[in-house]
Amino acid sequence: MNSKDRFRLSREVKKLFSFVLCDDICVSIDVKIELLHQALMITYSIQLNSSPPEGVYLTFPKRLNMDEIFAASHIIWTDTRTADKIAIEANRLVNIAHCRKFSFFSGKSSKCVVGGLFYLLGYRFDAVKNQRQLADKLGTTDVSIRASYRQWMETFPDLFTDVIGKFVQIKDLRTYVLLSLKKTLANESRIGKKSCRTVDLLNRV
Repeated sequence: MNSKDRFRLSREVKKLFSFVLCDDICVSIDVKIELLHQALMITYSIQLNSSPPEGVYLTFPKRLNMDEIFAASHIIWTDTRTADKIAIEANRLVNIAHCRKFSFFSGKSSKCVVGGLFYLLGYRFDAVKNQRQLADKLGTTDVSIRASYRQWMETFPDLFTDVIGKFVQIKDLRTYVLLSLKKTLANESRIGKKSCRTVDLLNRV
């Protein structure tokens, strides 16, 4: 790790601490503990001169930040623990996506990016919200939500194997979403980039 990387990581640690300590942002103690853990992991990586594990908050698209995602999550889910869990996971996945393929966010509004991700995470945490509900709360359209979550699945299928597993069991989603996903990935010759679990699930469709 060079000095530039260490400086960037140090800056991200400061962001995390600022977010946790800010009195204007109401998050639960569990969330604060999780974010402090992330900050400590980054600090430890700097000391070891190595890269932190994938999913640790390193960098974010300019149009997205943690407090916006937490705020949006709490607007959609009234249960605090559910909203916190989904917000933490959304932050983690946005970070992974940005590190893997920063161009994924180009030309997309933050509402659409987060809306599609929230749709998928609703299934992950058994707190499903339909596309219209998400669109109304986030101030966008259900068409944008639908396009966004499909782009998430097509670009990063290995991040959503559990969600794909649940989609397989739902007739409409299996027919209209997974068949399209299977065809898209096959056409793009991206079989090698998907996990064995993802391939197995799509082969059942």
